[in-house]
Amino acid sequence: MEPAHICTNTPDSLLYARRVMDGDAIVASTALFPLTSRQWNYLAAEKQGQRLRAEEVSFLWAVENGDVEQVKNLLESGRVNVNCTRRRQRLPVCALQVAAEKNDFPMVKLLLERGATPLRRPAFPNGTHEDLLDDEMRLQTYHALCSPAYLSFAYKDPVAAAMLLSGNLRSLTRSREIADTSKSKYKKMRGRVKLFALDVLKCCQTSEEVSTLMNGEVNQTEECLGNGKPNLTTLRRAVNASAKEFVAHYKCQKVVKREWLRGQPDWHTRNGFGWTILYAIYCFFMYACLMPFFALIYVVAPCSPIKYLLDTPKAKFIARVFAYLEFLVLIMTSKFVLPYNPTLSLAQLNEILTAAVLIFAVGFLWAEVGWMYVGGLKAYFSNFLNYVNIAVLLVIFVDFGVALLGELVDTDIVAVIALDLLSAVALVLICLRFLENCLISAYLGPLLLLFVSMRKDVTRFFCLFAVTVFSFALGFNYLYYGLDGITDYAEIGGALSILFTTIFGTEGDQGLNVAVTYNDTSSEKIVVVTDLFRVMGYTMYVAFGVTVIIILVNLCIALMSDTYARMKEHIDVEWKFVRTQIWLRFVDAPVLPPPFNVIPSVSCIVFPFSWLCRSTSTGHQSDEVGQGTRRRSKFKSIRLSYSELLPVLLNRYAMKKKIVKGEEYLVLGNSNSPSEGAPIQTDTVNSEADTSNVGNGVRNYAMEIIEPKYF
Repeated sequence: MEPAHICTNTPDSLLYARRVMDGDAIVASTALFPLTSRQWNYLAAEKQGQRLRAEEVSFLWAVENGDVEQVKNLLESGRVNVNCTRRRQRLPVCALQVAAEKNDFPMVKLLLERGATPLRRPAFPNGTHEDLLDDEMRLQTYHALCSPAYLSFAYKDPVAAAMLLSGNLRSLTRSREIADTSKSKYKKMRGRVKLFALDVLKCCQTSEEVSTLMNGEVNQTEECLGNGKPNLTTLRRAVNASAKEFVAHYKCQKVVKREWLRGQPDWHTRNGFGWTILYAIYCFFMYACLMPFFALIYVVAPCSPIKYLLDTPKAKFIARVFAYLEFLVLIMTSKFVLPYNPTLSLAQLNEILTAAVLIFAVGFLWAEVGWMYVGGLKAYFSNFLNYVNIAVLLVIFVDFGVALLGELVDTDIVAVIALDLLSAVALVLICLRFLENCLISAYLGPLLLLFVSMRKDVTRFFCLFAVTVFSFALGFNYLYYGLDGITDYAEIGGALSILFTTIFGTEGDQGLNVAVTYNDTSSEKIVVVTDLFRVMGYTMYVAFGVTVIIILVNLCIALMSDTYARMKEHIDVEWKFVRTQIWLRFVDAPVLPPPFNVIPSVSCIVFPFSWLCRSTSTGHQSDEVGQGTRRRSKFKSIRLSYSELLPVLLNRYAMKKKIVKGEEYLVLGNSNSPSEGAPIQTDTVNSEADTSNVGNGVRNYAMEIIEPKYF
């Protein structure tokens, strides 16, 4: 047979050419393998679907090959439906999807301008009975949706669309159907979306541009309130979408840190140990000693100048840290100092301390309710540590409440014992919870993240370890159960405790030397089998030691070493992301720390009239332009809104990715410079053909200001 010749000069080429009918057999003179009519019909079904006219076939072929001029001419002829579809691997595909998959910026823009229907986001998997074609269609559609070209032209806010799509893909990869099959493909697409948002951020050149991008579109309500606080809408979307590289980028961190340090004295950022000590003393007096006085003023007059001292993110964080330390000191004093000091017989003082602990517990519980309101119930209860916080605070509240009312209320002894056991665990957790405040420290934060990242490895190890211990405990218990000698292995609980503590270095072979005898009823003799049981016991103990100490423990160490090595490569990104989450949490946190947050404030009444504070808040807003950029320039300063800034950033992105190229005329007064609001003239990059053959149509869409109006 002659080698196959693939026909590519026709738009609808199927890699098999002329067919010659010969009874039931079809001889494909240009095909590699002969096909029967049944086989041919099955293979041709991949292309069957909506009947297309010759113009539409040419149109789809031109879209696939990126021929913008031909597509434009066919659309202008009026004989082509821009939404026509063809079959590709048994799945319908439209021209817009093909252009988006190829990341063809000019083609996507042209098709959307000519009325192409935007792509619909596929549905989530519907169970195990889903067909393979459904999964393939979902993959192809998301591949097109994740295209930077489609994101840039199909949405009014491409950055917000990228963040929402990234979050949608993260939820999709967590579904059981996707996690077990094609998770890696969706993770790759999600990385592409996050990279697009990061590239747009990198195109920002000034602090004002980064601030405008981070704040997003300001709605009328926020503009009316005018409280001087940035809303950081884009940044919050990035945090919710877990776009860690975007959040940890130095330009983003510069803006967030400026908001974090808002309202703090300028000298506290100076280098030197002396300045650090001075700032620590300042914080102690301002946010610990004087906080009751400041809180009273704020409750009575929330719009007073004291607001600008307390209503800042770092001030709220420091005040909460001092409140938590006071809470711990009160608990330790009430539990450990007064009861065990024979020289103190101050019953009234102990009651006062107990009441103070109860007030603090109520304040921290109310603060948890505030976090629910700020972050939403779904986000709050999706974090397991929040359940632990509520449980610990409730145990402390009940424990000290019973202690305060113990003389008035008769309490069951069983309840008292159970409460004491729970309180012991609560004291451990409430002290460890203080480490959460150390996450923002550049010295301890990365170390804590490395420590927390190994929890999955330890959990997997303990699952295998528990099964192994239980299995060997059953064997030891069966071997030594009912023997005359005293051994801990005779009880299942004793065997479990001995084997479990072996991992911590205890010796578990002491109970293996037990005298064992059997009564032979046939010969009425006593058979001594001590040595046989001793050999079997030591054999099982050695097997347990090899399995646990040598294999499982070293496997756990290897897993933790691998996790440490992987986390160490990008620990800076992880830490900055977690630190930003904490910073944003205190941007929205209530002003007063516990227990002052339980006092009703006048602000609850005057909130509908908070626009009256606008005149006083404008004078205390942080300056967005640093001292280094305050210099005279002959260039005119133009402050763009968010909707005006996005087209500028997208044009910079297009030039950075070499999608377009051109010269910018920024010198005012130049006769060759474009007028204000006019697009900058550029040329389209075409590596395969001379730009003179492309025509004016390509130049028109290359650098026009992107104002998509399709969603």
